[in-house]
Amino acid sequence: MSGAPSERPNIVSRLDCGDIFRIVRDIFVDELGRSRGAAFDSLATTSWTMETPVRSGGADLDSLERFTLASRLNETFSLHESGVEDNLLRAHTLGDTVEVILAGLSHYAGSVTFFSGGTTGTPRPQRHRTEHLAQEIRFLATLFRDRRRVLVTVPVHHIYGFLFGVLLPRELDLPVVEARGSFLSGPRAPEPGDLVISVPFLWERFVPAVPGWGRD
Repeated sequence: MSGAPSERPNIVSRLDCGDIFRIVRDIFVDELGRSRGAAFDSLATTSWTMETPVRSGGADLDSLERFTLASRLNETFSLHESGVEDNLLRAHTLGDTVEVILAGLSHYAGSVTFFSGGTTGTPRPQRHRTEHLAQEIRFLATLFRDRRRVLVTVPVHHIYGFLFGVLLPRELDLPVVEARGSFLSGPRAPEPGDLVISVPFLWERFVPAVPGWGRD
């Protein structure tokens, strides 16, 4: 007599350090770009690693920025459900921040909250149940099972980038290539079998800049 079928692992709880790091970095860029304005150099964040300090010598967050970002990360990943949210304020590096989030997701990963872009007013939170995100990803995975890599040209803290640039590669077990700012050239150039995640505004820039797209 066979046992009951095992429950499918929660797709959000399956995210690893690299996945969470990319989300955290993009949330930092979003919040700091809003608070610091022209004084914030988003290009500097491309050199950030797990060892980057969140205070001096790295992200250079002041006390208000640390509180604001901790609140944003808590709401995004519902860390209050697992009681680890206060540990975000104790993080010394981006890696520490990632570890706090992973610890929280190991206890509760039932929802993810995304924020509107804020172009038409104050960004508004929209909470999505994990099972609904997983349902969409399982369908999308049937369309892209023949892909070999995922080239991501968009931020992954909004729902579009999160679905296609984080959850879909995780579901299909595909490597992710960070292709923002590269015009999809050099080692990031599209190859046969790649899936390129982008938006119309960026396609207008990419198409004339890429010498040849090749087949597939």
